[in-house]
Amino acid sequence: MKKISPKGIFSHRSYKIEELSVILSKNGKTLLRWIDSGLKTIPESKKPILIMGSDLKEFLRAKYSKKKVKLNRNQFYCLSCKKAVYGKRGSIENLSNRKIAVCVVCRGKIVRITKPYQKGL
Repeated sequence: MKKISPKGIFSHRSYKIEELSVILSKNGKTLLRWIDSGLKTIPESKKPILIMGSDLKEFLRAKYSKKKVKLNRNQFYCLSCKKAVYGKRGSIENLSNRKIAVCVVCRGKIVRITKPYQKGL
């Protein structure tokens, strides 16, 4: 799923679902699903349904912050397991700016991008 940028949305403006579907390049049904899952609407608006820009920005921020996983020093994020895992002992290889290993849980290939070493620090 591609992350949606709230750049074109102004906090103090209200939007109709049709306007947001054009700005965000999403289907109107997707926005209605977001309303069912917690996106706030202006209570007085019945038809058309109006959404404040600040509420939409907060909803998107909360939606994407749930998916972040904090990794410890030697952990990888496994795309199959959908969680932080350690690499199988002896399988970790360092290639320039990334580490490649085998997942302990599902035996799949896992990769972690590492920051380049800075000599001055």
